[in-house]
Amino acid sequence: MKYIECLIVEDEVPAIEELKFNISRYNDFIIKGCATNYFDAIDKIENDNFDVVFLDINIPGGSGIELGKIIKKKNNKTDIVFITAYDEYAIKAFEYNALDYILKPLDEKRFDETVNRIRDSFNRKNNDIYNINEKIEEIMKKVLKEKEKTIPCEVNGKIVLLNIEDIIYFFIEQDKTIIKTFNNRYETKFTLNELEEMTGFLRTHRSFLVNPVKVKEIHPWFNGTYKMIMKDKDNSEIPVSRSKSRYVREYYKI
Repeated sequence: MKYIECLIVEDEVPAIEELKFNISRYNDFIIKGCATNYFDAIDKIENDNFDVVFLDINIPGGSGIELGKIIKKKNNKTDIVFITAYDEYAIKAFEYNALDYILKPLDEKRFDETVNRIRDSFNRKNNDIYNINEKIEEIMKKVLKEKEKTIPCEVNGKIVLLNIEDIIYFFIEQDKTIIKTFNNRYETKFTLNELEEMTGFLRTHRSFLVNPVKVKEIHPWFNGTYKMIMKDKDNSEIPVSRSKSRYVREYYKI
């Protein structure tokens, strides 16, 4: 049997004991940890995985709502059940993708409803069909990626398929999208936004998209910008706009 692994984030000892008692009534639930403050919770979340977190909205050291965001960012499959003494937080809880909320003091019947929601969510995520759909999606992404290893363009009434690895950069010229290879240039019907998604190339400017492995040199320019020297026959110079400079630095770790 797969256990539903829980984390309790609560600073009041009586409330912790009450939660432990209620959770212990279900043999498919197991309490994997407890945290009594924001920083203890962060440590546990970063170093372990949980199926559900029972999370007090008001915890020492930080906000339970903010902590909920961190949990979801680390693992979106982790369910969150907010705990609060105030009914007005209930709607707020659902704004942050909480599975449910429970009010203090706990009501056993209401807690049963929460448990059923947790079970339904857990079973759906661990269902074979759910996993198969994920695998199908992964396969389809790989297939599409294989298809996108070439870029079609028209040359003298013919369709020429250019290998992405042979492309140095794309750029806009007189409202047309141009492909630059080592020796030649071609026109394509795709926009730079579409080509960026298809190739994963590096956007350096609103009018330029470069193959990051075809960059020969990067020169600091003015006002925090750069220019790139490309590995084509012309040693083309490509501008890096100020808004794109940070991404270039992060990509090349400079």
